[in-house]
Amino acid sequence: PAPLPKELVLAGKRVLVVGGGNVAMDATRTSKRLGAASVTCVYRRRIVDMTALPEEVAGAQAEGCEVLQLMAPVKVAVKDGAVAGLVVKPQISGAIKGGRPAPVNADVPEETIPCDIIIVAIGQDIDSKAFAADGVDVKRGALVASGAGEVKAGGEKLAGVFTGGDC
Repeated sequence: PAPLPKELVLAGKRVLVVGGGNVAMDATRTSKRLGAASVTCVYRRRIVDMTALPEEVAGAQAEGCEVLQLMAPVKVAVKDGAVAGLVVKPQISGAIKGGRPAPVNADVPEETIPCDIIIVAIGQDIDSKAFAADGVDVKRGALVASGAGEVKAGGEKLAGVFTGGDC
């Protein structure tokens, strides 16, 4: 694979953010402010079911970002070794689980949303065992990183590899 750039340049790019919380809204709005040609946030539930504050969602939309609801990520579409889009499966709202309607696959085909960059901003429990098995430093289940978020292996920073949020 090609080496990662020292700086992530979003100017002129089509950015797709996956998630529905405040971090996803931060990534969405920041991408737009960094000059992305278009920014789309994809969430598997309805907008009203997002954990992001309603004013954060409204702010992202007011800045020109699109928020697509009821779309569950399936896989990354790749062309010539680069991200070309995100394949999503349309959803419908199902039974209430944990206080919110659970997403259920709709009886329609998958769709591909074209993009150049995908930012995953979902809150999940991290299973750090696979990282540790590959030599990444792990402490109490979390990835060990520098203050700037650079992941470490053997106590040394891994060039171009960063962590944040739940990791």
